[in-house]
Amino acid sequence: MTYRPEIDGLRAIAVLSVIFFHSGFNFFSGGYIGVDIFFVISGYLITKIIVEELSRDNFSLKNFYIRRSRRILPALFFTVFLTMIMGLWIMDPADLLDLAKTILSVISFSSNIFLYFQDGYFDAAIEDNPLFHTWSLAVEEQYYLVIPLLLGFLWRFKTSLVFYAILVLTILSLLFAELIVRSDQMFAFFQLPTRFWELGVGSIISFMEFRGVAVKKQLKNFLSLLGLSLIFYSIIFFNKHSPVPGFLTLIPIIGTGLVIFSSKNTLTSKILSLKLFVGIGLISYSAYLIHQPIFAFVRIYRFGDMHPGIYYQAIIITLLLAFLCWKLIENPFRKKPPIDLKVFIKFISFSLLTLFASSVLIINANGMESIYKKRLSEEEIIFFENAKQLNQNRNQIKQIKKPCLNPKEEDFSKCKERHGNPIIIFGDSHASNVMSALSFGDKYQFLIRRDGYHCHPYHLREKNSISTCDFLGLKKELSEKSNKFKALIFNQLGSYFIQTKNGDTLNHVDIDYIINGGSLSIDKERIKANLDYLDSLSEHLDVIWLASWVEPRYPLHSPRKAASYGLENINFHPEIIKKFNEIDAYAMNYIKEKNLQVHYVTLFDYEKGRNWINIFTNNCVTFNDKDHLSECGEKIATPYFESKLGAVLDKP
Repeated sequence: MTYRPEIDGLRAIAVLSVIFFHSGFNFFSGGYIGVDIFFVISGYLITKIIVEELSRDNFSLKNFYIRRSRRILPALFFTVFLTMIMGLWIMDPADLLDLAKTILSVISFSSNIFLYFQDGYFDAAIEDNPLFHTWSLAVEEQYYLVIPLLLGFLWRFKTSLVFYAILVLTILSLLFAELIVRSDQMFAFFQLPTRFWELGVGSIISFMEFRGVAVKKQLKNFLSLLGLSLIFYSIIFFNKHSPVPGFLTLIPIIGTGLVIFSSKNTLTSKILSLKLFVGIGLISYSAYLIHQPIFAFVRIYRFGDMHPGIYYQAIIITLLLAFLCWKLIENPFRKKPPIDLKVFIKFISFSLLTLFASSVLIINANGMESIYKKRLSEEEIIFFENAKQLNQNRNQIKQIKKPCLNPKEEDFSKCKERHGNPIIIFGDSHASNVMSALSFGDKYQFLIRRDGYHCHPYHLREKNSISTCDFLGLKKELSEKSNKFKALIFNQLGSYFIQTKNGDTLNHVDIDYIINGGSLSIDKERIKANLDYLDSLSEHLDVIWLASWVEPRYPLHSPRKAASYGLENINFHPEIIKKFNEIDAYAMNYIKEKNLQVHYVTLFDYEKGRNWINIFTNNCVTFNDKDHLSECGEKIATPYFESKLGAVLDKP
C-alpha cells in the first residue's frame, strides 16, 4: 500500500487534540473527537489492506491477525506493565485494585465494556484511572475480529455485496448511536455497535478508492480544506455536553473522510505532510498510550493540584517517551526484517501471563493493602480506614435489606398495607445518603428513591442540562397519583449553591482556596429555581427540603492528602459554615416572601451555634470524601434526621 504522509499528519492532529483535551485546555473542549478521527483512519487502512489482498486472492486471516498483533500489542503491553509498576508505587489499595481489574479487561480486549460500568468518560474521577483511554483500543480490536471475517465471507459471492453490507451496517450503527446517545450516552460512547459507523465511514472511503471513484482536481483542494475545517470546528466548539457519537459527530467524521478521500496532492496534503506533523503522527500510537498514565499519576501524586505548567511538562515527557517507545518497542516488532514470529509469540504469551498473574495477585491481596498500610503513619491509617468506605459503601441502600426500601412494583401494595403511603426521597447522591440514614432507623420504613445524576431542579432553567432526572415526569406522576404518596423529601449537594470569585462552584475548588482567603458568595437564582419547582410539587403532597449539610471539603477519601493537613486542623471551615447559613436564611426568607408551600428543614443547630455533626466522633470519620456521609456518619445522622423530619411529617 502506497505510503501517504498526510494520514500521519492527520494522526498528529488526532492525538494532540486528545492530549490537549485531557490537559483541560478550554480551546480544545472537543478534543476527544481525536478518537473519532483515529476510528475513521483505522477503518480506511484496515479495509484497504484486506480488500487489496482479497482482490489478489492472497488474503490470510492468520497473517492479518499477526500484523495487527505486531502493531498493537507490544507497545500496549509495555505501557500496561509500566503502569502497573507505577501503580504499585504511588496508588492506594482501592485505586490499585481498580487498576488491576482494568488491566484484566485490557488484556482481554474488553476495557470498553468494563469501563462502561465504571465512571463516565467525562467524570472527574475517571481521570485518575491510568488506563481508561484503552476503551478505544478495545473497540478497534473488536472491530478487527468482525471486519475481516465479514469481508472474507461476502467477497466469495460478489464484490459489490461487500460494499453494500458495510454501507447498511454503517447507517444502522449511526441510527442506533443517535437513538441511544441521549438516553445512555456512555453506552453510545464506549461500545462497538454505536462506534462501528465511524470505522465504517473509513471502510466506505476505501471501497470508493478501490472502485476508482475520484473527484476532479479543482474540487480536491476545496473538499480537503473543508474537511480540515470541520475537524477543527469540532475540536473547538464541541464540549463534554455534546451528544456524541450521534448525528452531531457526522461533522468531524465527514471532515476526516473528506481529508482522507481528497487530500492527495493538495494544499491540505502539503500542510499535513510537514515534518513536524508526520513525526508526531508516526509516534501517535505510543503517545496516545502513554499520555493518560502520565497525566493520571501526576494528578494522583499532586492530589489533583494541577495547572497549565504541570500539563506542559507532562506533554513534553509524553512525546519524549512516545518517541522512545516507537523507536525501541513499536519498530522492532513491525519493520522489516521483523522480530521472528516465534520470538514474538513467546513475548506476547509471557506478557499476557505476567499481567494476568500480577493483576489476580493484586486483586486477591485487596490492592496490596497490607503492604500499603505499613508505609502509613497512625494518623494516615485513620483516614485510610475511612477512605475504604468510599468504594465499599457508596450506595448504602444496597446493603440494607428491608422489604419496603424502594420495593418492586409488585410489592408496593403490601408495603402500603403495612406502613401507609411511601415517602419519596428526591435529589442527587446526597439524597441517597439521606435515604440510607433513614433506612438505618425504624421510623420511616416505606421509602422510594427518585434520585439521579445532578438531580437539581435548577437545571430546568439551564440550557444543555447534564441532569439525568426527569423533573417533568415526576411532576406528572405526582399530579396523576396524588393520593399514592405521603411526602417528598428533597436533598442535594450544597456547594453547588456557593460560588467562587471566578464563577465556579465550591465543590470544584480545593479546600486551600478557602484556607487562603478565597471569596465565596451564594447563588440565589439556583436556590429560587429549586424552591419554585418544589413548590409546584406541593399541590399534590407535603414537600420538604431537608437543607444541605455543611461540607468539610477536606479530601477525607485521600489518606495521604487528608493527613497532610493534620488531624487536629481538619474541621468545618468558618467561612463555609457562614455560606451554608446564608443559604438557609435566603431560602427561608424566599419561602416566606412568596408564601411557598415548601417546608424548609434546617440541619445546622442555630440554638447552640454549632454544626449538627462533627467530622470525627470517637472512632468514626463521619464523611468518606469531601461531602458525602460515611456509613457511620449516616448512622449518627439517623436520629437527628428523624427528629427534624418528624417535626413536619408527624403533624396531624
